[in-house]
Amino acid sequence: EMCIRDRVSTQSTWDTINNMEPPTYFDQLWDKYDHFIFDYDGVLADNNVPIGKVPQVLNYLQNELHKSIYVLSNYSELTVEHFMKSFKDFHVSIPAENIYCSSMLAPKYLAKNYPEVKNVYYLGYINLKSQLEKYGYTAIGVEDNHTKLTSYDEVIKTYLSRGIHAVVVGYDHYINAFKIYMASIAVSKGARFLATNSDPSYDVKGRLMPDTGAMLSAIEVSTGKKAEIVGKPSKIPFDLICEDHGIKDRSKVLMIGDTIETDINGATAAGIDGCFVGKMKEGINAKYVCLLYTSPSPRDSCASRMPSSACKKKKKKK
Repeated sequence: EMCIRDRVSTQSTWDTINNMEPPTYFDQLWDKYDHFIFDYDGVLADNNVPIGKVPQVLNYLQNELHKSIYVLSNYSELTVEHFMKSFKDFHVSIPAENIYCSSMLAPKYLAKNYPEVKNVYYLGYINLKSQLEKYGYTAIGVEDNHTKLTSYDEVIKTYLSRGIHAVVVGYDHYINAFKIYMASIAVSKGARFLATNSDPSYDVKGRLMPDTGAMLSAIEVSTGKKAEIVGKPSKIPFDLICEDHGIKDRSKVLMIGDTIETDINGATAAGIDGCFVGKMKEGINAKYVCLLYTSPSPRDSCASRMPSSACKKKKKKK
């Protein structure tokens, strides 16, 4: 049994992966690519705790094989600095310019494509605001005033009168009617319309909670306009990574992620191979499939098992 195949699925268990003789399949995969883009949550870490032997894997790829590592996350609540701190705690050194989170992708994309934009209304956390301001934008948000606004007229007077050139929608734990109203009015008046990502939901202890996509849909439905998605599954972040780092040959790039809809489909749209890490699903279109059938932990990432020469094999249980 093999744990990884070209567009082929096979019922492998982690016992099979750990005890393969010799376990060289992943080493062959590393040899084929020079650039590796990793999703963060569920692949490298769980609640900012590294999964399995991920630190050893990343250090092995960078220091021993001299491969380039990139991190691409749809988290609009976090900044590059947050990821840098996490990797420092993991004892892994990844350059700041190799970390792409949707909170920085939005202003980066705006600056590149819409230089006329100055004032940006955002839905999201204060970290999204800080990233917008880092790129020189005047970031306008309801923030704490969401509990004080009592009428739509007050919304217009307080915010819309300042002039809004673009609307950026990120995950907002305090989403409300006033925020949706203001964003909708600005978009209807011609403001550029962007979203950090379009994930419809996220999992919390087995329960699906509304994510950015659910909030975004309210504005799209009310205005009849579609937002430009700067995070996965858009090809935009993959294009930016290749452009920023001078990557000409995309056949040498591999995306490793645990979500078909965002990680794999986004990579495919950008002409980049994908390696899916997770439980078997219908319609997997990844270049490589690493199936998770039985594992000591449902969050025990395949990435922590990949390079055989980086991680010691476990002994068979008698």
